Amino acid sequence: MRGDTEVITYDSVIAGDLYDLTECYERYLNSGETVRSAIRHAFEENVYFGVKAEDEGRGIGYFTFQEDILFTYPHEKLEETVRSFVKNENTVTVDALMVADRYRGRGIAGRLAEKSLEMLRERGVRYMMVEIWVYPDGRSPARRVYEKMGKTVWSSKEELFYKDADKYGISCPICGKKCVCGAYIEIIEVV
Repeated sequence: MRGDTEVITYDSVIAGDLYDLTECYERYLNSGETVRSAIRHAFEENVYFGVKAEDEGRGIGYFTFQEDILFTYPHEKLEETVRSFVKNENTVTVDALMVADRYRGRGIAGRLAEKSLEMLRERGVRYMMVEIWVYPDGRSPARRVYEKMGKTVWSSKEELFYKDADKYGISCPICGKKCVCGAYIEIIEVV
């Protein structure tokens, strides 16, 4: 970081970002080889895209998506409900929104959201589905970023949403192996 002369740049996420992206992902979201493998596979299938924020060429924030409806791990009934709502409309799932600790509070998440909206519009996306993390203390820090991205047209608060994450080789950075976090599952109409 270079103090007042710091220059944050924004660009599309590419497969070459896998290492920095998953390092950030594992620090702020979920960790485990399952995560790294899933992201690698999504890049290979060309269904993973997004925007990154960089400081001197190092990834310090990401807003990423995957085509289709996907949860951190299977929630079949909920997936069926979401698919029924969006029907055949062009829908993506938010995979991650994260900014490194020392860069928070500088508007980077908001700028990533703006750039992501441009990308989603270019791709003709109508809906984005998001799991908005709810910490055990009830906080949901990312929610205000999503509220600015479009109109929430469907929402469900899911208590203990990640309780089975450990069965899928995923560890929560807040709770560890036995996660008690919840989630708002929302469908946002891209504006």
